[in-house]
Amino acid sequence: MIFKRPKDFVVCLSGVLEELDYDFFKGYTSLLWLASNHIHIYLQSDGTISVEEIIIKLKQLTEDALLSSFEELSKIKVWDDSYYAETLG
Repeated sequence: MIFKRPKDFVVCLSGVLEELDYDFFKGYTSLLWLASNHIHIYLQSDGTISVEEIIIKLKQLTEDALLSSFEELSKIKVWDDSYYAETLG
C-alpha cells in the first residue's frame, strides 16, 4: 500500500492544493478522499483554465511535494497518466 502514513500524506497534499488554489487559478480545491491507490479532489474554478491544464499542474506539484517528503515513493511512478474529471456548469 502506497499510503502507509495517511495523515502525513493528507497534510502534504492539502498544502499543495492550497498553493494551487492561489497561485494557479484563484479557485478552490479540497482533498475529499485518500484511498490506497487514488485520491478524490473537489476543485472549483472560473473556467478560464482547461481541466487538462489544471490536472497536469496538479500532478506536477503534488508529485514534487510527495517525492521530496516521502523517500519511499522515489522508486515508483506517483501518478498514472490517466485521470477522471467531471464538470458542471
